[in-house]
Amino acid sequence: MCPDLLWKANHKGDTLLHFAARHGRGAIVEELIDQCKKPYNKDQERGVEASRLMLGKINEAKDTALHQAVRYNHVDVVDKLIEAEPDLPYDANDSGETPLYLAAERGYPKIVKKILDRCESPAHRGPIGRTALHAAVIRKDEEMTKDLLVKKENLTGKEDEEGRLPLHYAAYLGYTDILNLLLQKDPCTAYKADKEGKRAIHLAAGNGKANAVAKLISKCPCCCELVDNKGCNALHFALASENYHTVKLLLNNPSIVNLVNQKDEKGNAPLHQLADSGTLINYFLWHSSVDKLAFNRNSQNAADIILAKELIMGTQKKFLYGLDTIKKNRCRRIIVPKEEDKEKRNNWLSMLERFRKENVKAKDESDEIIEKIKEAEEPHLVAATLIATVTFAAGFTLPGGYKGDDPNEDAAVLTRSAAFQAFVVFDSTALVLSCLAVLIHLTMALNKDKTRLYKQFNNELRCTFYAMISMMFAFFTGIYAVLFPDKTLALAACVIGCVFGVPLSLLTPAKMVSDMMNTKVPSTTFYQED
Repeated sequence: MCPDLLWKANHKGDTLLHFAARHGRGAIVEELIDQCKKPYNKDQERGVEASRLMLGKINEAKDTALHQAVRYNHVDVVDKLIEAEPDLPYDANDSGETPLYLAAERGYPKIVKKILDRCESPAHRGPIGRTALHAAVIRKDEEMTKDLLVKKENLTGKEDEEGRLPLHYAAYLGYTDILNLLLQKDPCTAYKADKEGKRAIHLAAGNGKANAVAKLISKCPCCCELVDNKGCNALHFALASENYHTVKLLLNNPSIVNLVNQKDEKGNAPLHQLADSGTLINYFLWHSSVDKLAFNRNSQNAADIILAKELIMGTQKKFLYGLDTIKKNRCRRIIVPKEEDKEKRNNWLSMLERFRKENVKAKDESDEIIEKIKEAEEPHLVAATLIATVTFAAGFTLPGGYKGDDPNEDAAVLTRSAAFQAFVVFDSTALVLSCLAVLIHLTMALNKDKTRLYKQFNNELRCTFYAMISMMFAFFTGIYAVLFPDKTLALAACVIGCVFGVPLSLLTPAKMVSDMMNTKVPSTTFYQED
C-alpha cells in the first residue's frame, strides 16, 4: 500500500483508519497500523511514533479513530486500537467527549472496561464539565459505576459546570444502589454543595425521593442540618416536592426535629413555605413540633400568608381550618391593611364579580338546555324500546320461514340469499344500538354532571337514530329477499327504501339536538357549581 494513502483525508478530515474504525473493520484497522510501521522496521522508535501520529490523528470534529469505534460500539476495533498504543491519552473531541465518556454515556460497559483495563491513563472528561462517572450514574448503570470507582476513584469529587458531583445526580434521581456505592467510596461528598449551595440530601428531598433521603441520613446523619445559599434546609425542599413520604421520613427522624421551625434567609419557616405554596400536608401541619404561630420577617404567620392572597382556594381553606382547630385565637401583627393592599383587593373583587355574573348567565343557559333534555328523555326511551322489541321479534320470525315445521329443528329457507344476510346484519345492528340507547338512558338518571349529561343524551340520540335507520333497511332487505322471484315488486320496494332511507341516514344527530333545543350546541363545558 502506498504510504501516502494512510494519511490522505477527505473533506471532513477522515482517513482510512477513521473509516475502518467507524464500520467495525478490525482486520483492516490492524493492517493499516502494520502498514504505518512497515517503513520503519529498522527503527522501532520511529515506527511507534508514526503509529501514534496515525492513531491520534483527528478529523474535522476532532474525533480520533477510537472515538469512531466507541461511538458505534465496535468492541474488537477498540481492543486493537488500544493494544496498538495503550499509553495514548485520547483527549476530548469538538463536543467535549473523550472515548471513555462516550462509552459511559451510551451504555457500553464492555468498552468502558476495556479502556479502563488496557489504557494507561485514559481521559475521562465530557461536555458541560461532566465526567464518565457522571454519565454512568445518570444512566443508572451499576456495573460501569463499579468499574469506574475501582480504576478512577478520584472522579467522585469531580464537579460539573453546575458544581454537582455524581452523588448529587444519584440522589436527585433516587438511584439508591448507586448512591450506596458512591457513599461507600467517598462519604465526604454528601457534605459538598453545588453552586446553589444544595447538597445531595436537598436534591433528593426536593425531588421527593424518600429512599435516597433515608440512605443519606443513615450514612451521613450530619448532612441533614446543612442549608443551601438561601438558607433552606432539607425539610423546606421536602415540602416543596409535596411528597408525603419524604416529609414523614424527615419528621420521624429525631435528629431533624430542630429543622422543623428553622427559617431561611427571608425568615420563612417550612410552615410559611407550605402556606404560600397552596398545598396542604396534614401530617406536617398537625405535627407537635411545628410552631403554628411563628412569624416571618414580614410579620406574617402561616394564616396571614394565606389570607393575604387575592383568591383563596379549597386547599387553603382546609389549611386555615386546620390552623384554627389547633390555635383558635391566633395573634396578629398586621391589623389595618395598607391602602395599596386595599386597592389591589378591591380591583380583584370587582374582576371576580364580573366573572361571577358571566358564570351565572352561562349557568342559566345550561339549565335551560338540561330542562329540554329531560323533557325529551321519555319519548326517546319509548322509541328505543319499541325498536328493540320489533327487531328482537324479527329475529325469531325470519322472512321466508324455516325448512321444517319446527323453527328450532331446521335452518331458515333464505339462508343463502345475500338480501337475507343483509337483513340479519341490519336487524342485529338495530337491536344492539337500541339496547345501548336504553342502557345510556338508565345511566343518565344517576349523573348530575351537566356536561356529561348532555354528552350522554347526544349519544343516546345517536344510538336511537342509527337503530331506526338500521331497522328500516332491515325491513326493505327482508322484503327484497322474500319477493325476489317477482323482481319488479322487489326493486320497487328497494327504490322506496332508498328514496326515504338514504337522505334520512345523512342527517346529523348533533344538528337534530341543536334544532330541538333552538340553541347552539355547546362546544366546551357547562357551568359547574361548587
